[in-house]
Amino acid sequence: MQGFETVDYCVRPLTEQDRGLFVSIHTDADVMRHVGPAMAPAGAEAVFMRALSLTRDRDRPGAYWVVRARNGDRAVGLLGLVPEGSVGRVGALL
Repeated sequence: MQGFETVDYCVRPLTEQDRGLFVSIHTDADVMRHVGPAMAPAGAEAVFMRALSLTRDRDRPGAYWVVRARNGDRAVGLLGLVPEGSVGRVGALL
């Protein structure tokens, strides 16, 4: 799994080091208000483990990426491509 860069952002595959970012985004009611209810920390941890597994498994379609600002190298969000049956779902939490 590879990442890519733009003028303003670096996008790279999700890793174990992103657990805190992933959980904080998924438990933040303000970030999640357009997606669904904020998760409890244990639920967000479980989703993180599935997302990490999906990203690491090259035999399955789908992955998650971390978006980092090039200016200051701070994480600004997550991107996901998640299979759902014969179709997929693309999402961004920024």
